[in-house]
Amino acid sequence: MRIAVCGTHATGKSTLVAALADALPGHSIIPEPYEILEERGYAFAHPPTLDDYVVQLRQSLLSLGRRSPNLIFERSPLDLVAYILASPDADLVDLEAWRTAITRATSSLWSARAWT
Repeated sequence: MRIAVCGTHATGKSTLVAALADALPGHSIIPEPYEILEERGYAFAHPPTLDDYVVQLRQSLLSLGRRSPNLIFERSPLDLVAYILASPDADLVDLEAWRTAITRATSSLWSARAWT
């Protein structure tokens, strides 16, 4: 099962992800894009800029492209879309151009619809 946890900053995503990993043996945690990029040396502005959110969206899509079936993602691409849309410069990003990639990536995630 592939799960992505959504939520704004400091809402308990990491705590939930850790609990899910404990409850789902064999699942690996994929850190949020911010952490992955920061570990690779990406220098984020404080607060993050629109470009920072776009870079994180790209990383989120790359992470979701991993083929492993048992992953828990600490952030969803939809979180980054929300941050981009909340930016005062949101009109500078053509999110429509991202639609196919986001749809393809998120379709690999577990959905509550699968259980109904």
